Amino acid sequence: MTSWPKIPQGDLIAIADALIEFIGGIECTVYLILLRPLNSNKAVIAPSLITINNSENLLGWRNTFSQIPFEAKQRIKALVCDGRAAFMPISKENGWALQRCHFHLLARIAHNRSITQFTRTNAQGKYIQNLARIIINSKNENNVNQALEELKNITKNITSRSFKTVLSGLIRNYLDYRTYLRHPEFNLPTTSNSAEHLVGIIRDLQYRARGFNSIKSLTLWIEVLLKFTKTVTCNGKISIPN
Repeated sequence: MTSWPKIPQGDLIAIADALIEFIGGIECTVYLILLRPLNSNKAVIAPSLITINNSENLLGWRNTFSQIPFEAKQRIKALVCDGRAAFMPISKENGWALQRCHFHLLARIAHNRSITQFTRTNAQGKYIQNLARIIINSKNENNVNQALEELKNITKNITSRSFKTVLSGLIRNYLDYRTYLRHPEFNLPTTSNSAEHLVGIIRDLQYRARGFNSIKSLTLWIEVLLKFTKTVTCNGKISIPN
């Protein structure tokens, strides 16, 4: 029987994402974790977990990370994720640095901007996006602090509850988007795109197989696919010289 890929030696980062699938009206959550050495761009696929009749949640992620051998789990230094609330206690419990995904943040801002009054004042909408980019990317602390203050003032006048939640979350957790700058030694990506790429591979299999007709079929096919795929490319935002 094909085994899961061997976990590399040395310090690691984890990249996590999940996908939701409905089989006969039953919700199934597939939890996915990639493990990548600090000085590599190849992330190994760790054993996945599929839960039945459960949405993505903290317990599911705890159980998935518990499948990683203790010795390897102890070598994880940082967790890259889409910023769901469940990942905050996971990172704190294990003493891992947390890097939130830039792509998810900017996509949420763009989506909310398109359904608010900023559609009529597109310049201001773009200004908010520019402020967000400064906050998550600038190496100048003064520029970051100034952008935060401007965003706080703008947020006070936002009438859309969902948009206000997105912007308030950025203001409150902005340091989690800048972990890659504080820890260049981890060679962190600023998105969870490598894990999302893995989700795409599963979706492609689903399309070619014309769907999974049972939970057993879903479980077997995904396990075989992940074991066969073995690794996914995962580049850091700040390259570490060889």
